[in-house]
Amino acid sequence: MPAELSTIKVMVSFLGNSGHGKSTMARLWSENHATVLNNDRIILREKDGELWMHGTPWHGDFKELSLKGLPIRKIFFLHHGDKNSTVRKKGAGAVSMLLARSFPPLWDKKGMDYTLGLLDLMAGKLPCYELNFLPDRKIIDFVRNI
Repeated sequence: MPAELSTIKVMVSFLGNSGHGKSTMARLWSENHATVLNNDRIILREKDGELWMHGTPWHGDFKELSLKGLPIRKIFFLHHGDKNSTVRKKGAGAVSMLLARSFPPLWDKKGMDYTLGLLDLMAGKLPCYELNFLPDRKIIDFVRNI
């Protein structure tokens, strides 16, 4: 899954397809002393009842990354917008947005069953938001206040 950013107080996952602002978001948060796990590919795991994200060496345009793992507290689906705003996503809507930004094993029924179960778990445990944003520093305080 793309674009993973975190801070001590806000551990969030920013998900987006190509051109949705993952590298922009990574740069903005990094400039404000946040740990960026990766702006393109991460690994998800369930650990002690929490969902964790881990950085990988496979990055996009933003090369400053960390391979450590952090628990996820919120998920944001990125879109460039004309103002900073969010819309809460729940249930099947959140799962479908997660699936559209994942790399599911379409060729493997067991793998797909596992993936859909994990995405359903994520959508049920974590608040998910569609995030329209302007590419400037104001988005950091906006996200921190959600």
